[in-house]
Amino acid sequence: MIKEGEWVLLWRNSRSNYLVKAGKNRFNTDCGYLDLEQLKGREFGREFFTHTKNKFYLLKPSLECVVMRGFKRRTQIIYPKDAAFIISKAGIFSGSRVLETGTGSGAMTAFLAAAVMPEGKVYSYERNPDFYANACNNLASAGLLDYVVIKNKEVKQGFDEEAVDFVMLDIPAPWELLGPVCRALKKGRKLASILPTVNQAERFVLDLEAKGFVNIEVFELWARRMLFRQGRSRPEQLMHSHTGYLIFAAKVFVS
Repeated sequence: MIKEGEWVLLWRNSRSNYLVKAGKNRFNTDCGYLDLEQLKGREFGREFFTHTKNKFYLLKPSLECVVMRGFKRRTQIIYPKDAAFIISKAGIFSGSRVLETGTGSGAMTAFLAAAVMPEGKVYSYERNPDFYANACNNLASAGLLDYVVIKNKEVKQGFDEEAVDFVMLDIPAPWELLGPVCRALKKGRKLASILPTVNQAERFVLDLEAKGFVNIEVFELWARRMLFRQGRSRPEQLMHSHTGYLIFAAKVFVS
């Protein structure tokens, strides 16, 4: 049953769909208005009608939908295509302890929290107080704040945590934190970073090699939707192409 304050995707078609929260509001569409108070207590998958009798379906939104459409953005975010790949390479699961620096709007934090919940924890550092406050609100709205500890703190002097299972670096100069990362990350475990330019990626890879990291990999991911219509199927013209270079490396014992 849908609860007060829960996210709901109102679906009519691919062009007319809305992410809303169940509560005491009226939501206006070009097909008429919807009383969001009446969402409470209903089941996902059911029909829901506007005051002009236009039909929507009540769908359970994915975390991708909540992050992309429900989070308030104060910064650029890591896109789901990159976040999913990062998690698949990170080797984390429920119970893992993860470090993140550069919380931003909390998008990657949300995906990490979903991967380690309910037994694990994400420790995320954000030095900008406005970004910190916004990320806290976003994660609370997604029901994930219980699995995250966000700190409004600079980390160049080191992390508070030790023996973590994975480190995510979303900052412009991740090489500056390799010392603190080496102290915090378990041996044999991975770090990841996302960088927008090839120059930054090259610098970081060379510094990782110099620091003794192994299994260094760099990827760039593109994602494009397909349109399937009778006799007119083709790729969409707009797509998520370059968002950043994804860099992974593993910490080992250095002799």
